[in-house]
Amino acid sequence: MNAGTFKLPHTSLMETTHCREDIPGSLRLTVCVITYNQAPYIRQCLDSILSQDLDEPFEVLVGDDFSTDGTRKIIEEYVAQYPGVVRLLPGEQNRGATANYFLTHAEARGEFVAHIDGDDYWLPGKLRAQLDAMQRHPECAICAHDCLVFDEATGRIEANHFFRKRLKVNPQSEAVLDLAFLAAHLPFFAHSTKMYRRSAAEGLIYEGREMIDCHWHLYHAGRGSIVYINKVLGAYRRGVGVSHASLSVQVPSQYLRDMFEDSVVYGVALGIPQAALNRSAARTYGRWAVKFALAGQMEEFAQYAKKSRASGRIAAYLWIMEILAPFPFMSRRLARLGVWGLRFWNERDEI
Repeated sequence: MNAGTFKLPHTSLMETTHCREDIPGSLRLTVCVITYNQAPYIRQCLDSILSQDLDEPFEVLVGDDFSTDGTRKIIEEYVAQYPGVVRLLPGEQNRGATANYFLTHAEARGEFVAHIDGDDYWLPGKLRAQLDAMQRHPECAICAHDCLVFDEATGRIEANHFFRKRLKVNPQSEAVLDLAFLAAHLPFFAHSTKMYRRSAAEGLIYEGREMIDCHWHLYHAGRGSIVYINKVLGAYRRGVGVSHASLSVQVPSQYLRDMFEDSVVYGVALGIPQAALNRSAARTYGRWAVKFALAGQMEEFAQYAKKSRASGRIAAYLWIMEILAPFPFMSRRLARLGVWGLRFWNERDEI
């Protein structure tokens, strides 16, 4: 299929429908799984969805972007085992992550749509907690939650306690946040923790260019607040997929850097205050600068340290690293010390 310009909701995509069945009008929830060559992980992903304790029906749409490693065969087993619940949306050619996302989410029929990447998985109670939160907060377009972060390269598992660790906010059962907060802390939650109201996606246009999760978050949050559940309800697998980047191991890909900068431009086009976007850019560029320093790529370090400083306030240790840039060994030592300190702080919280 030609992945050209099209718009959500799915009524504008009737010609793209695959394996569509009649869905009860009372269906509240659709789960969208996006996958490509994730045979080692897709069973755990689907099992974690289908084992959720819900007293109502829901559909699971699996968008497979023409996998060649056996992923599709595994999905077909689940389609056969759960007829009318799990549906495969098979790509007849590799369309790319963005087109696969749009085409899969466009098929959603539920009032609420939960997203998960095929290499991640959920913990018990996740869907019930989010549906309840969305019912309590009709003003919210998005619901997200805390998660475990599993580093594929090191085997390390830690909890991503965003509020406790990064913003130093006391633990709460949930918090309601606005678009400006999201813009200042992009993306601040893992995509696989997200549930949104399908109505918030209406009018979202895909023009054939690649996009990342920050684009969807900004658009959805422009149509309602975000309720964030401060509980660990899922697991994000770091070190797998398009945008993986372990803080001490791998620098951000050029693709990720380009897409983040594009999402900031997209935020400006949506009318988000520049100051909020600048805070997010300063933080992200600062993280990238540290990763480049750890990798010994000092020219790239200087480039992103400068970008971070131009966007807003930077951490003191990054400023010192800039001063030490002519002495790469010392700058890398300081970067490692900063990473060690962050990890020590993270380990103080229980998972």
